[in-house]
Amino acid sequence: LIRAKGSGVKVEQLYAELNRLFTQYKLIENLLPAKRDVTDFIKKIDLAVKQSDAKLLKIDKQPPQSKGYYYADPYKININTTFNGLGKFLSLVANLPFTALVEDVKISKAKSPKYSISVSMTILAHHMETSQRIKSIEELKIKKAKKGKGVKPKRKGAKVPS
Repeated sequence: LIRAKGSGVKVEQLYAELNRLFTQYKLIENLLPAKRDVTDFIKKIDLAVKQSDAKLLKIDKQPPQSKGYYYADPYKININTTFNGLGKFLSLVANLPFTALVEDVKISKAKSPKYSISVSMTILAHHMETSQRIKSIEELKIKKAKKGKGVKPKRKGAKVPS
């Protein structure tokens, strides 16, 4: 009986942790569009370039990369700017209303009287298809059980402690 009570507390703690993690997942999921939206991305990058007093030279869309349950959508970007402008541009990219990571930043001297540096970089935006999204904790347990790992799904209508 003592052991059963002890494990009951652990189960409640596990459910509390699962609920906390699921809440975090839902917050992050809101930053992942359901599909790659190239037009929206270009508009937002163009606005960030203008706000940081830079000049956009080139955007090359690269093929999406599957990362399991989501996709990374790389774009190679070249801009001319100043060091101050680069800092402002990167801060604007970091605050876009979707996830965006900057990689492979290369800085060289610009051949322009207005801008001191030429910068090439890859920006990774992300998206998650609607079919991959988890709508409830119970759905997660069912998917995990189908893979042969984890908890068996409870019978229909069974409630999970919250």
